[in-house]
Amino acid sequence: MNNHESMGSIRPPTFYGSNLVYLKIRSRSYLQSLGVDVWEIVEGGYQFLVAIPTYSAGKKLYETNSKVVNTLLGSLSELEFFKVMQLKMAKEIWDKIIQSYEGDSQVKCAKLQTLRIWYETLKMHSDESVASYFLCIDESVNCMKNLGEEIKEATLVEKILRSLFSKFKSKVSAIEEKQNLQTIIVTQLHGILTTFEMRKRRSIKDERAAFKASAKRKEKEEHNESEHISEEEDEVNFVKKLQQGSKRFIGKLPFKCIVVFLL
Repeated sequence: MNNHESMGSIRPPTFYGSNLVYLKIRSRSYLQSLGVDVWEIVEGGYQFLVAIPTYSAGKKLYETNSKVVNTLLGSLSELEFFKVMQLKMAKEIWDKIIQSYEGDSQVKCAKLQTLRIWYETLKMHSDESVASYFLCIDESVNCMKNLGEEIKEATLVEKILRSLFSKFKSKVSAIEEKQNLQTIIVTQLHGILTTFEMRKRRSIKDERAAFKASAKRKEKEEHNESEHISEEEDEVNFVKKLQQGSKRFIGKLPFKCIVVFLL
């Protein structure tokens, strides 16, 4: 099995009209893996010829265009297929799909503005993990980049640090003091915060275990004290009953018996 055949088994996903970003990345990656000339057909275009060329270079371009067309059509749902079924060039099909869902420059600008607002207002929730929050950040950033937005690494790092939940406040201060925010990268920041989060969880777990142990000891001590008090109360009650019983017989029994009883 050659490289083209082995890579051919990992085809792009079927596109149903949603998640265009996913389709673009997967399709581009797949076509580029088939060769530089394959992706060039999509980007640069190819003048489709009615008749099959007879010269070698022409045949190769014709075959490459046909392969890309087949790949793109094969990744479309039936509804999406009908929108481009009459097109013969790979670039035409690709541009038609992208333009249908991304829109013209005016539509892109409006979408980008919405994404910018989402990105700026994005903040970490109290019950959210570092991994989950970074996924949200990645999603918003990738959507903007897909529409042509450029976001510097340092800008992204600063955004993440100021939008973390308050429990990371001490760590953020330490990072700002010890790290150069112009050189630290997002993946490095992800690792630092994940390590801090794990230590924080372990500390909380230890505190809870210590609290439970302390509560258990206290409960045991209170139980022992309660038993001790109960025993003392039983003794006092017993003495009271003896005293009450002795008084009932005063005047009824001989004095000698009363003295013996009390002793």
